[in-house]
Amino acid sequence: MKSSAPIEASQRAIAALKHRHRLFLIAIALTIIPALLIISCSRKKPPLPLGHAVAGYRVSINTILFSPIAYDGSIVAVEGIARDVEKTPAGNGKKPTTKFKIADLQNNYITVTFERSLPLAESDYVIVGGVYRRAKNEIDGRQMEKLADAAELEKFLTEHKKRKK
Repeated sequence: MKSSAPIEASQRAIAALKHRHRLFLIAIALTIIPALLIISCSRKKPPLPLGHAVAGYRVSINTILFSPIAYDGSIVAVEGIARDVEKTPAGNGKKPTTKFKIADLQNNYITVTFERSLPLAESDYVIVGGVYRRAKNEIDGRQMEKLADAAELEKFLTEHKKRKK
């Protein structure tokens, strides 16, 4: 009868080898997974474009004026320069209002009315979202975001004119 000791020893050696192999795989997993997480989380997200929070169909002033029937009653988002800013304070049961013209560089404009006071100045570059009304050529403003104030816009326009010369 042969002894089973060598067989048991070889089985123990195989089991020990499998155990070391498992420990090696676990060690690799515990180092690679956190490293991948650190690498993926450290990437900077690209910045959101200006005016991304203003809801509405992005359309130019010129496009609306060219085809006002197509946009009548639609929620649009228009960007341009604020002109003729009028702020009416609250009083006599009326809400404060802000009314202005939003114009493009070709001086095409649409009137915008908000039923609240806005931090807006003449020649600010803004994006406005609201419902377009063809009969009055007006946007009933819901949202507004200032993209650049008047000083920044003036600086940009003077640089733009210098480049054209």
